[in-house]
Amino acid sequence: MTDILDVEERVKAGRTFRMDMLELASAGYLWSVENEDGLVFEKESWGADHTGTGGALTATFRAVAEKPGAYKINFIYKRPWEKEAQTIIRCALTVKP
Repeated sequence: MTDILDVEERVKAGRTFRMDMLELASAGYLWSVENEDGLVFEKESWGADHTGTGGALTATFRAVAEKPGAYKINFIYKRPWEKEAQTIIRCALTVKP
């Protein structure tokens, strides 16, 4: 069963939009992003939470929102070899002038 979370974010045009989420990469769970609105995201994973072997990393996604408008972005948490996602974050991003 997939958990679905809906979030709304706002940012000014020309500013960086950023999302941080924990991922268990050592267990194969990774965040990816889907968006059809032309935003180009960069992903960086960093720093274990020091819980020992298999600790979580922080996945950070960044995109510069160049043009005002409304964007729909899906962040998907799953193992790449599995079809069903564990979690989907549906983000409605509003970019203001």
